Amino acid sequence: MILRRIILPLYFLSGASALVYEIVWARMLGLVVGTAVAAWAAVLVAYMGGMALGAFFGGRTVDRVKRPLLVFAFCEAGVGLFGAASPAILHAVQKLCADMTFFSGTFTGAPIVARIIIAGGILIIPTTLMGATFPAISRVVASQARTLGRDLGVIYAVNTFGAIIGTIAAGFFLIPGLGTSVSILLASAINCLVSIGVIVVVRRKGPTGEPYAPAQTTENSAVQSPAPEWLFPAVLACSGFCAMAFEVLWSRALVFFLTSTTYAFTTVLSVMLIGLAIGGLFAAALAKKLRDPTAWLAALMLCIGIPGFASPFLLHAIDPVIHFAEGRLVHAWWQWITIRYVISFAVIFPPAFCMGAIYPLAIGASCRSINTAGRTIGSLSALNTLGGIAGSLAAAFLLVPAFGIQPSLVI
Repeated sequence: MILRRIILPLYFLSGASALVYEIVWARMLGLVVGTAVAAWAAVLVAYMGGMALGAFFGGRTVDRVKRPLLVFAFCEAGVGLFGAASPAILHAVQKLCADMTFFSGTFTGAPIVARIIIAGGILIIPTTLMGATFPAISRVVASQARTLGRDLGVIYAVNTFGAIIGTIAAGFFLIPGLGTSVSILLASAINCLVSIGVIVVVRRKGPTGEPYAPAQTTENSAVQSPAPEWLFPAVLACSGFCAMAFEVLWSRALVFFLTSTTYAFTTVLSVMLIGLAIGGLFAAALAKKLRDPTAWLAALMLCIGIPGFASPFLLHAIDPVIHFAEGRLVHAWWQWITIRYVISFAVIFPPAFCMGAIYPLAIGASCRSINTAGRTIGSLSALNTLGGIAGSLAAAFLLVPAFGIQPSLVI
């Protein structure tokens, strides 16, 4: 229990630094690929692809090593070192693209795609390390298979709350106040401090690479679902697809509502993360009593679709209310942004909450043994992330160009 109280705050800081990187790198990549939309797409694909790779291979690694915490420490150190060097690396990539004839040709499609591939390929390195941290921490903190759903909900929520702080800090305070370079160095310092903290814990506690308490139950007898084995992976893939598709579409829709791409992306990302975190805590509490999560998962998927379908109509319907309130209440920038943030929160939070609850419930129900928990968590996290990649690409390059933003939200 003591180890858990030490490790979870460190994982909170890890989540905060990860989202600072995401927002800052998106700003930097705008100079490399030439457009803000392409930059966001490159960062999302790199993040999701790297997280999938890291979860898949990291899950297999932590089941074989004696000290999974050292895997976490190694990943955090690698992310921190790459983060510190990333301004120089991305500047070199920008110069390379500017100097090469192919990237400055008259046909705009190929150069932009090639720049996205190069820039996104570079970011695969740190994001893969980030992806490996979740199965490593899960393997350490989860003590018994029958409580795995509860433990995963807590871990997921703690990291996501850290990501919320990182998103709000980067979008509204760090970048406007300190600039991108200082923000990156601050995030890098956090990663390095987390890595050092984990190493200190390992050295003081001895072989704490094993779970914080002896695994009393190796088989997951708490969850007895008659559902076929493919159901929970399919739900995770579908949930990931919807989450990232909605994130892209809401970011585009709220640009007109919030008048700024950075504000729109930060608002959507922070509200999504708040919903995911609280949904994870809800799942952790629910998993204590739940034996068959199938009905709950079906209801949660339905609750994602209904608010998502209604969101463009809600934003349009409340527009007169916003103008009325602003005409009487708004006298400063913070009042203006608060009103619009609250409205955005009301629209985005319900489906995000359901997405956050689905993730730990489905993974916890799929894990049959604590001895293979790392492999199962890693594989299912990778599948969820691959669904997210498909959702972000489909929204940005298929749905919006073909149908527009509001019809895409309805679809």
